[in-house]
Amino acid sequence: MGIGERAGVVGEGPVMGTGLEPVPAPGCTVCASAYGDREPARDDGRPLTVLSCNGVIAGHPHERGSRA
Repeated sequence: MGIGERAGVVGEGPVMGTGLEPVPAPGCTVCASAYGDREPARDDGRPLTVLSCNGVIAGHPHERGSRA
C-alpha cells in the first residue's frame, strides 16, 4: 500500500509542510488538538511527543476518500 492507502480506503496522503511534517487539515478538530500539543512539546524538547502528534495528524482520514 502507498501513502494514504489503507485497506478499503482510497484517498490522498497527508499534506506535508515545508519541514516535512504533516500539516493540520483545516477544520479538523483531531488535527487541531494534535497540533496544539505538538508545538509546546517541540518547545519543551519532547521529540517523542512531537513524533506522536505527527502520527495523529497524518494517520486519520480527514474524510479524504471513500470506502472501496
